[in-house]
Amino acid sequence: RDVAYRAALPGHLLSWSVLTTSLDFGGGAVVGRTLEVLKGGVPTGYAQWRSLWFADPADRANDAVSGPYAHSAGDGSPNILRYALGVGALDPVAGLLPHIQGPGPVWAYRFRYNPDRADLIWTVLASPNLVSWPAPLFDSRTDTPPPLVGGWLSIPLPASLSGFPAPIQRMYISLQLELE
Repeated sequence: RDVAYRAALPGHLLSWSVLTTSLDFGGGAVVGRTLEVLKGGVPTGYAQWRSLWFADPADRANDAVSGPYAHSAGDGSPNILRYALGVGALDPVAGLLPHIQGPGPVWAYRFRYNPDRADLIWTVLASPNLVSWPAPLFDSRTDTPPPLVGGWLSIPLPASLSGFPAPIQRMYISLQLELE
């Protein structure tokens, strides 16, 4: 007999991850594995995101396909950025990419920021010449982020990187994402 199944919704999908940990309960280190299964959950770490979006074990094990710096969609956006933005491995990211906000009294570098991505280090750097990169404008390890607006974080850009006012100045901005 024919059975018609309705399409699965994102809330019905299961994601899973396996974490190997070493714990000491007082009698020496014990190594164990924990299986976490989430129904309709949001991946809480890169390993879980990778497991969710790369179901084929060969792809999941291949850093050239599913690693943080691989470009799985072929659009120039690495997987670590897709994970940071909370989208899938092949989802479009054009409307979610960092950008400069201005003109106005203060120019800002704006990017999607998710503080729940505890395994990510978010760093915004500025350079006058692409050679030297002085102290970061934002570092998630040390800076308290300003309030988010609709999931976007705005980092005010300095008027000058040299410390002196300049009527026309080039400034290059980079968002760097690293896994801890």
